[in-house]
Amino acid sequence: MLYLVRWPNLSCSLVRAGSEREVLDIIDELDNPDGVKIFQYDGPVFIDFDLATDDVTPVHGVDRDDPKPLSDANIKIGDVTRIANHEMPRANIPDVDTGMEMYRAMAAKAFPALHKALFSRDGARTPTLRTVHNAVRKEAMMLVATAWRRRHLERSQDPIDQIAVRMGTSPDVVRSMAHDAGVLEDDDWTPF
Repeated sequence: MLYLVRWPNLSCSLVRAGSEREVLDIIDELDNPDGVKIFQYDGPVFIDFDLATDDVTPVHGVDRDDPKPLSDANIKIGDVTRIANHEMPRANIPDVDTGMEMYRAMAAKAFPALHKALFSRDGARTPTLRTVHNAVRKEAMMLVATAWRRRHLERSQDPIDQIAVRMGTSPDVVRSMAHDAGVLEDDDWTPF
């Protein structure tokens, strides 16, 4: 199943996992998942991966508009340091119809205030900068809520909360680990 994870900042992730508990384990590899919102995602997916950066492309001399057939003499290989160092390719959503459909579907779930500001029902809306600013402020309030939640966890006497603070993760991840270790029963699991 594909899940959309809304982080407290203005970012989101797409994660394929078997359950929300597995999503937590996966995203914990990146950052503390405390305060995230997780949604099932069944919208369109179109992601473009690029091995090149803005200033370094490993392949030179390729002209897609040239009517002549391409030969190996046309291809010049440049700096491949990033690739050799296993740097991740850049991912982006292409600026095409399906890419826009994906952006709209993700925004509708992960950034509802921004989605409302950016898109009308017929799709023909050009919001004012003030409208977008206010929507982004509403979305950013998740950061405030998460900061207060983390502060509460630091003061909590609950053993799971204390472990989560020491581990730099969320109580949900600690519960998941305790469940997997057989310390908690299924009935004790309370996601989010």
